[in-house]
Amino acid sequence: MLFRAASAAALAATATASLSTYEPVRRSPADFDWATLTPSWSLHFSPCYDEYECARLLVPVDWTGADAEHNNSTRTMAIALTRLRADTTGSEEAAHGGTVIVNPGGPGDSGVVDMLVNGHYLRDLVATDATRFDVLSFDPRGMAFSTPAMDCFAGSDAAGRALFAAETAGVDAASVSGDNRDEVLTPKRALLNAYGSKCDAAGEDGYAVARYVGTTSVARDVLRVVDELERLRAREETEAEVEERPRLQYFGTSYGTMLGNTFVSMFPGRVKRMVLDGNVVPEDYTAADWSGNMVDIGKVVDNFYNVCFAAQSACALYDAEVDTSPGSIRAKVDALAANLTAKPAIISSTGAVPSILKGSSVRSLFLGPLYAPLGPTFPMLASTLAAAIAGNYTPLAIALQIPAAGLCADAASHPAKYTWQPEAGTVVRCGDGGDVRNTTNDEWRATLDAVQGSAPDWWVDFWMGAQLQCREWPARPHWRFAGPFGSPAADPSGRSEDRPSAPVLFLGSRYDPATPLRNSETAARKHKGARVVVLNEHGHCATLSGPSACVRDIVGRYMATGEMPEEGTECEPACKPFEECPYLRMILPW
Repeated sequence: MLFRAASAAALAATATASLSTYEPVRRSPADFDWATLTPSWSLHFSPCYDEYECARLLVPVDWTGADAEHNNSTRTMAIALTRLRADTTGSEEAAHGGTVIVNPGGPGDSGVVDMLVNGHYLRDLVATDATRFDVLSFDPRGMAFSTPAMDCFAGSDAAGRALFAAETAGVDAASVSGDNRDEVLTPKRALLNAYGSKCDAAGEDGYAVARYVGTTSVARDVLRVVDELERLRAREETEAEVEERPRLQYFGTSYGTMLGNTFVSMFPGRVKRMVLDGNVVPEDYTAADWSGNMVDIGKVVDNFYNVCFAAQSACALYDAEVDTSPGSIRAKVDALAANLTAKPAIISSTGAVPSILKGSSVRSLFLGPLYAPLGPTFPMLASTLAAAIAGNYTPLAIALQIPAAGLCADAASHPAKYTWQPEAGTVVRCGDGGDVRNTTNDEWRATLDAVQGSAPDWWVDFWMGAQLQCREWPARPHWRFAGPFGSPAADPSGRSEDRPSAPVLFLGSRYDPATPLRNSETAARKHKGARVVVLNEHGHCATLSGPSACVRDIVGRYMATGEMPEEGTECEPACKPFEECPYLRMILPW
């Protein structure tokens, strides 16, 4: 069967028939003690989080070392893995298709947390009636439950992390202008350099973790997981033999597409299936240039106001007496931001940490909802903004996690909280990119000038602020793959040692705030036989933007058989923002 672009009505007719309405019980990361698992060179899964299985797999710190391939490295890291076994309910005759390894992105996001939040959705996404898969994710080296941690502040130093965040919050990287601009930018860069130097310090094991957590090393870790899964299968199945060159089945979103693209470019003959959703352009990413990721944000913001106006009373920002268009709703939010810029709101209640709410506070509130607009995200965004417009800033402070009494939970109540995620992500992004440490202030401003106007100022600040950090990042990775990226024509027989078993399948939403559709189209051109499937929705990645029977059907058939959709395939979502969505769907894990 070929998948042709269809009308919304035609696709909607199939949606209710194939999307799950199951509501899984979602577990907390703190519900399992990872210290009870002993890391080992082979995979040994133990029950965890009720219905999951967990393991800690040893990998060498340095894959380029002489002893790295022989499981006797003296310096090791332990990778935390979580698996959800295939669902055979109601389909005893279904074949087991093996394991699909998943990465949720970031970089720095926890695969363990993602499995606890989205494991059931992912298992459902890759399944067909005839073939079911286990799904497995992991915390990349240095992240979350993997050890040693890429933690610049040594875990317990919450005050140090908070102080650094406060020091860097005062100046937006893209807003340095005027005659005294170097008086602002130069100390900002010096502070970022001090932070990078702290992150590059040697840990208790005698080496700087920051130099060994890049995407290249993680891709090699994934290959080790594939090999150990095959050895585990052979141990568990009677009279089974170990396949000499087992192949990866993979689903990656956002930065996870960079990991997948790196893997298939390095090890094309070790890939069976690969789905990449919400794509990074590898050549841009490894050049430390993410400016092209901002081109769709304006359309995604427009969509919020459009659907709010269409939803009318379901959107708290809508006022039937005054709102005649989406633009009138936007004007109220713009006025709120302008007012808070001119006169920040003060938080100074008894027992609170003195804080302020600025115009940028309003803009930062949009980040999560614009990524994943379904469910409560858009209604909560609208109600929080409406309250602030009416003079009640408490919901805004809560949403932004302002550390004031009664407005956020005590950190001690979150023993498994992944506090070092920001620095872990920075380590990977800056290390994967080229060495740009010698950029002058004038060169940096020229870079900013080139992107001004391509996106709202607050979004430019967000993206380019992260990019400025890499101009001061001292830690260079011990092993870095910078291309060429791409894969040769597939060999469906699976016998070729240097060709994948199926072409790479690319997904993307029509308008994505962080990885625009053109990224998927650009990345796909380097992979022979690849196809790009488009979900006609606004949001980050096709799967985060909303459930779609069309997308599920295509992904399931591809995983089971390698069948590719027709060029130009488009899908429609089953749900819309500000409306109830009864289907199992992807949720942001952060």
